[in-house]
Amino acid sequence: TLVYASASEGDVTSAGGATLKVVSITEPRTTELLGAVVIGGLGTISLVDNGIVHKALRMIERDRKPIGALSQGVAVLARGGLLKGKRATIFMSPDMLKELKDGGAQYEKKPISMDGDLVTADGAAWAERFSIVLRELLTTKRGPRPRG
Repeated sequence: TLVYASASEGDVTSAGGATLKVVSITEPRTTELLGAVVIGGLGTISLVDNGIVHKALRMIERDRKPIGALSQGVAVLARGGLLKGKRATIFMSPDMLKELKDGGAQYEKKPISMDGDLVTADGAAWAERFSIVLRELLTTKRGPRPRG
């Protein structure tokens, strides 16, 4: 099942005009998820400093589940401490590149970057390829793996 989560529940409208129902990020149990994706766009900026979102993403990372982020969504991972020492790409702007640097990531100047269970993409132009790469990663993972 695909779950759309946000800082608060309700309806959201995609850039393509589709209306989606979303649940609060606190509703789904991270242990029941195969992974997570932080999409980009202007609404994502409100998640950059959201500690609840950061905590949920760190729990998913702790369980070694795939995490993807697209465009400005990568800044959410950076601020949440999920990119330290990892390779990542992001929407190219001085502010977004600073987010990566401040988050301890190694910037890769390419449209899609993979580092273990992490997939990042630099913008909407690569959304389709990003979704294919992430889907492949998600389908090879089934539940938490032992650490170490």
